[in-house]
Amino acid sequence: MDFPSSHESAAESRPRTATVIGLIAAATLVASYLVAYAFTSALVVAEIISPIAPGYDPRPKLFFVTFACLGSAVAVLLVVFRWLSERQMQKIDEMNE
Repeated sequence: MDFPSSHESAAESRPRTATVIGLIAAATLVASYLVAYAFTSALVVAEIISPIAPGYDPRPKLFFVTFACLGSAVAVLLVVFRWLSERQMQKIDEMNE
């Protein structure tokens, strides 16, 4: 009987980078929409903020700014997590030596 090694099975089940980036972008888009449109509309309905003026709608700008900020924050977190992971792997390798 031929069993696959744990390294081979882990490589096969690992998600593709494009899929992960697409899911993160989709979640960021949804969160940006909720902040810019749904949350703002809820605040207007609750009469916490004044209604949006007919000539100027700030929600599209808020949507893009929120998307950029969330995307940047996620990118920074990913870089930090990757750096921490590499650092931990180096410590593990040093223990093995």
